[in-house]
Amino acid sequence: MSLHARGLTLALGMLVASPGVLAATAGEERVKECVDDYSLAQSQSSAVTEKYCSCMDLKMGAGETKSVLEWEVSNAPDAAYCEKESGWGQ
Repeated sequence: MSLHARGLTLALGMLVASPGVLAATAGEERVKECVDDYSLAQSQSSAVTEKYCSCMDLKMGAGETKSVLEWEVSNAPDAAYCEKESGWGQ
């Protein structure tokens, strides 16, 4: 196998393996954005806010493009669940 062919094979393998990594990164970014958004407007501890945002991220699908703030508006039962799980408002 030529050097070029091995490089192409390696590159293709990386592309196939990347979706999980990209999804984790997207989820981490969504949680960070949520924490940042809520830290400006809410009086919850950072631990509670991070728990809430992580919970909401898990409830949202991997392909979801909305922010947590946008998504929770149309998914009130999930937001209520995550509020309870995180200790929001206690």
